[in-house]
Amino acid sequence: MTKHCNGLTQRLELENLPLGHVLDPRPGPSQEEIDAFKNWTCPHNAPPNWHRASFWRITTEDSDHRRILEHWTKRDQALVTSNIDWHDSRIEANIRQLIKSSAPNPNDGDATTARCGVIARMWTVRHYYLLCLEGLDRVVLYRRENNTYTELAGVKMPIAPNQEIGDVFDSAHKHGFVGIRTNSLSKFEHLTATLSSEEVSTLAISRQRQAEYLEEIQARHPKPILLQEINIPGSIAAIDQFGSGDQHDLLFNTTSTTGSASLTATTLNGQEIWTRETNGQVSMIRTADMDGKGIHTIAGVTDNHCVVIDSNNGVERARRPYPKTSVFHLKPGQTAAIDSLYIAHLRYGKNPCDIVGM
Repeated sequence: MTKHCNGLTQRLELENLPLGHVLDPRPGPSQEEIDAFKNWTCPHNAPPNWHRASFWRITTEDSDHRRILEHWTKRDQALVTSNIDWHDSRIEANIRQLIKSSAPNPNDGDATTARCGVIARMWTVRHYYLLCLEGLDRVVLYRRENNTYTELAGVKMPIAPNQEIGDVFDSAHKHGFVGIRTNSLSKFEHLTATLSSEEVSTLAISRQRQAEYLEEIQARHPKPILLQEINIPGSIAAIDQFGSGDQHDLLFNTTSTTGSASLTATTLNGQEIWTRETNGQVSMIRTADMDGKGIHTIAGVTDNHCVVIDSNNGVERARRPYPKTSVFHLKPGQTAAIDSLYIAHLRYGKNPCDIVGM
């Protein structure tokens, strides 16, 4: 981020980036990538713990080997900068669209034509202005609202750089992020976002007013008061009835004095109710009154087994191995993988008494 004549400019610098995939959470970013993209983000990316592949990569042009940011699939993707409260800004980029087609995707189920360009005032991933190359024969300015693309201006190709395609006033989207967007194979370089000195001043005044407004609202409400602090013996697994008679007991995955995995139940005040060693850490914990006696039972999984535990004392009542995969799986007869566990009400009766793994 740089300031120029009291304005503000954010530029994506590609020169120092190594060739290959970028914005990919699986191997983790290099320091060069962290520095280059510190002011930029991909709003469509899945959370890092999903370990989804990135479809951005750094490559070079054959003519002079300068670095280019390439998007190499027919998926919807964006790269944005700034803050959601930006109003008037200038966004520039060199864009090359490689093919004319796209494919339906979760963000745009009707996409068939490639659209690659710059976006402004993006306040959600489905609300923004898009100035794009469309197919291989048009330049179009769109306003997107959910699944509706409203054409505000457009011209047939060829078009010269800096040629005006329309004189448009539209105020449906008043603020948002700026950057690039693509739904097909494309290349980008010289990506720059700029605020004028007047807009920087306007933005500072707006933010100050917003901060004063929030302070005024906060002053109308009572301040939170710390009631108590308790020691946390491990990672919290559930809040329910675990022997004290109160409905707000705490259940923790802990480690016993011998170093084995265990479960520990405490009151909300931190007083220990019981602790029991377990055969491996119990995860996917669920609780319910399964027998209708008013006492909730603990269900969970550990060591490829489903277990049922008495919530009053932590004693294991039952243990069953994971089922085998069926003929509908690629490799039948193997131990099934369970990602979620539920206590379900599948049979006649007043209480849920069935444990379902998925």
